[in-house]
Amino acid sequence: MIPTAPTPGATLYADARTLHLLAPGALWSYAGTHTPPGLAALAYSDNVTQVARVDGSVDENGDNVFGSGASTQQVQQAADSVRVTAFDYSGAALPALSTELRSPVRVDDQIAVVEQTVANSGYDVDGDGRNDTVDFATYRRVIGNETVATPLYGSITALRVDVVYLTRFVASSTQQVSPIVSFVQSLWYVPGVGVVRQRLSVPSTSGIDETWDEVLSGFSG
Repeated sequence: MIPTAPTPGATLYADARTLHLLAPGALWSYAGTHTPPGLAALAYSDNVTQVARVDGSVDENGDNVFGSGASTQQVQQAADSVRVTAFDYSGAALPALSTELRSPVRVDDQIAVVEQTVANSGYDVDGDGRNDTVDFATYRRVIGNETVATPLYGSITALRVDVVYLTRFVASSTQQVSPIVSFVQSLWYVPGVGVVRQRLSVPSTSGIDETWDEVLSGFSG
């Protein structure tokens, strides 16, 4: 399901590691808004800290990521990249860390994270009494530099990277493939700071996306 990767374009940053810092003890505070379809935005906060691991990487802990509670990912810097925990369809962590950003950082650089088929999706989409198969895929793509308005730094140039999640069902009765449903997590990075904004957009049956949007409001590190 992952589309063919485009030819990478202009180099934006020589060293990807400047965009996602390893800074144990640092604190990133975010002001978030959750906007359900057709309803007013709801405010929440998210605070992110890092704890050093013995292998030189960190556990990055958010206390309310996208307003849904605590979440942890491992972040590791290699010679030419930044790697993070990735998850499969079941919610289990993949056995190896996934490349988040790689040097040099170029427009349209695309990184496949996971493609997976699960025989029993837990859903009977076609109503034949048998649960259907589901295909799942995730990839990252560098979009480019954009201007982001933040309470902390004002308007600032930040690198946008989209993480795209794709799902489709295969009907057990006919083997017919459903349309692909996708949702997108966008992250904006600033060298020497890290993520200054992240936004999750999920489609709903109303045709209006449900969104979560977090903007950096405080940083100490």
